[in-house]
Amino acid sequence: MTRDGVVEVNETQQTAERISSREADSDFSQPDSAAAERVIEHLDAAHTRKANKKAVKKEQEATALRTSTSRLQFTEEELAAPELERYIEKSNKAADRLDAAKAAIPKQKKLVKERTFDEATGKPALDGVTPVVNAFDTYAEEMAVRLKEAVGESEVTVVSIGDDSVKNSLKNCLAVGADHAYLVKYDEVEKLDGAAVAKLLAKAKSDIEATEGKTFDLVFCGKESTDYAASQTGLLLAAELNVPAVANVVAVEAADGKATIKQETETGYNEIEASLPCVVTIQKPNYDPRYPTIKSKMAARKKPIGELVTGDVPASSMEVVKVYAPAKRQAGVKIKAESPEEAVANAMKLIADAKVL
Repeated sequence: MTRDGVVEVNETQQTAERISSREADSDFSQPDSAAAERVIEHLDAAHTRKANKKAVKKEQEATALRTSTSRLQFTEEELAAPELERYIEKSNKAADRLDAAKAAIPKQKKLVKERTFDEATGKPALDGVTPVVNAFDTYAEEMAVRLKEAVGESEVTVVSIGDDSVKNSLKNCLAVGADHAYLVKYDEVEKLDGAAVAKLLAKAKSDIEATEGKTFDLVFCGKESTDYAASQTGLLLAAELNVPAVANVVAVEAADGKATIKQETETGYNEIEASLPCVVTIQKPNYDPRYPTIKSKMAARKKPIGELVTGDVPASSMEVVKVYAPAKRQAGVKIKAESPEEAVANAMKLIADAKVL
């Protein structure tokens, strides 16, 4: 017996004849040509399905295009019918008017930010620009308000230096959790450097404490301003007050006359304990400042903003001499050549003409 059934063997003639009527079994020792055919059929079916999907999508897009128009669609028979001619013409005129109205709708304009400068003063042109609270100062206030909510029986006071336009920003600070707001009136705050600002803030702290009859335990400052980004004022203020200072702070807890501070570094975090009072400069924490509600805005409108006098304004040791925008980058030059060698030669000639090397 073989796997093909009964076989008659003639050893003299060295022949073998299959005499079994049983169907031969499959030979699994050889590659299955049927399996290959099935794979090809599967690939053909997948290709057909993909082609069908493309055709369906194309038809859907065409249908959407037809239905998006305001014009009614008519068959050839309807267009040829004399009794419908008057109505089709009326429909087309209405569609023309609608298309004209759609075309008259203004396209959405893309706003482009552009730096503008006052050539006479050499400073940014800020006419019509509404002052806003510095981003890092909003983080500082949010952290102070959260600490107030956590410990209870405490208050948050915000202080700024500037002219009357700053009062709107102080009102916004009151609307998001501050209890008191004070403005140190000074119209030329742009001329003050970090050291001068620190001296004015130290005087303001002393004046407020004398007025309120309370002392501050923690002074929160944004780590830097978004215009000059000097990161100096908070640390210089701590030096003026002769108190500890911690920079790049992302979390603060206070209890038993001490502050437990989480400081962000390039390699991770430091946990620091500092005696109160102290100054902290705030980095962006893992949460965003809260938004004012209508109720809190209405309450902030009724709260007064105290005004403080500067007294003798300290002299600044630094002065911004000029503010200017970087030169606009010129468009590049396209080099067209038949070969890489010619392109390199043309590029070297342009470099030599420009005297770059």
